[in-house]
Amino acid sequence: MLWAADRLAERLPSVIANDKGRAADWTEWRTQLAAFGVTYGPSSDQDGSQAYTGGLLKRIWTDYGQSEWGERAFLVLQGHGWDMGDYCNAGAEQFRAVIQQGLPFLEQHPKSPYQLDVQLAVAQAYETWWSISLPPIPGQTVAAEEDSELLVYQRYQEGAEEARQKAIAYYERLLQTAPQSDHAAYARRVLPRLKLGIDTGQRRFYCIFEDYGQAITAEEDSEPVVYQRYQEGAEEARQKAIAYYERLLQTAPQSDHAAYARRVLPRLKLGIDTGQRRFYCIFED
Repeated sequence: MLWAADRLAERLPSVIANDKGRAADWTEWRTQLAAFGVTYGPSSDQDGSQAYTGGLLKRIWTDYGQSEWGERAFLVLQGHGWDMGDYCNAGAEQFRAVIQQGLPFLEQHPKSPYQLDVQLAVAQAYETWWSISLPPIPGQTVAAEEDSELLVYQRYQEGAEEARQKAIAYYERLLQTAPQSDHAAYARRVLPRLKLGIDTGQRRFYCIFEDYGQAITAEEDSEPVVYQRYQEGAEEARQKAIAYYERLLQTAPQSDHAAYARRVLPRLKLGIDTGQRRFYCIFED
């Protein structure tokens, strides 16, 4: 029942937004729902609707964590970086919550059917931590105001090398436990970069609505670089990526796939580099 109620709670704001006749009752209904742990916050949607904060989902995990439904709820929360609202209400550093929550789950739920998913999320969280700790690549400068605070990457350097090693360990664990899985396939693709210390651009658990906006500019006299090979058709590719991510939001809004889409879409729409390298192989260029 709670799982079904959670699904309905997530859909309710869009229903209200499409039925203007009930909009006047929405404030009163929100107050009543809050008594049951159903709360809403600001949404990034242009229709002005509210975003469900996942209160019932957290309750399912807290009260029924040893059940199948509890583990399902955990996986959804983990996939969202433990922040079900919009605008990064829990802050930018979602990778910390994923690690903090994921490690006990792996130890306490060894037979869970979601072990591989949680292992992958933990590996990606450590990878995120390490990747965002890296300074701009050689040959590039970050344009910032003279009196600005320390650049973002400097905040995360403490513990970053250990995070890289742990990411490697969890990816290798996936190769050992389920070598034929999609999780292991992803691990094979990212491990060479991690082992060589080459930035993977991982941002799955780093939220966009904080700490962005610093422009990266190439030096005027730099040599032609790899990116120039791929500029033809690149804008069309960005638009198609947006279209397919939005399709995921429409067809399966509660899936892990949609959770990832929500995370990456703001960067794509703003034209900010997502660092995506899943299908770009290291052994070239």
